[in-house]
Amino acid sequence: MLGFMTRALSVTRAGARVIAVSTLPGIEALPLREGGRFGSHDDHHHGERQIDPHLWLDPHNARVIAHELAAALARLDPPNTARYQSNATAFERRIDALDKTLASRLAPLRARPFLVFHDAYQYLEHRYGLSVAGAVTLGPEREPGARRLHDLRETAISLGVRCLFTEPQMRPAIARVLTENTSIRIGELDPIGVAAPAGADHYPAMLSRLAEQLIACLGD
Repeated sequence: MLGFMTRALSVTRAGARVIAVSTLPGIEALPLREGGRFGSHDDHHHGERQIDPHLWLDPHNARVIAHELAAALARLDPPNTARYQSNATAFERRIDALDKTLASRLAPLRARPFLVFHDAYQYLEHRYGLSVAGAVTLGPEREPGARRLHDLRETAISLGVRCLFTEPQMRPAIARVLTENTSIRIGELDPIGVAAPAGADHYPAMLSRLAEQLIACLGD
């Protein structure tokens, strides 16, 4: 389990129910990518299959999670079961429609390789056939060394990478090192929707914003 999740769960109230979404029936869980352009993880446990934790970036997984949350809430609050089920159904219909829209809008980008700050987008890539060529670092708090930056820059040039997507916490200097004197554009992605308003529209707004950012940087 990721270290930050272990710490968070350790302070939950005694008796609180924890839902392991990665093992829910219907969830498509992808393994962490390791080696080469995606680096090497040093925090895994021997014999334990490590799951890429960014499950929510596949709308199909989001539907499964919403269904399970509605069921869990109904068990805790039976008088409002119909409301939870209605909200989940409405969410699922909205996500189905958004999924089709995103598939259509992102289809022209499938053969256009790009780099990301850290490997957070495998589910989005897998869902819509996108071409992530590599990740700069393993996580927001683990900056790459000079050798890794050099190798990624050479890889990006050889693969014809169109765009390097930073994230709000990425230092501008890293992006400049990787793109200086190349035709690689710089864009920004936010896998948790920091700029999206809180509320019922947050998840659809986050996915739509990611699509807009991809199109803006990878489009013609």
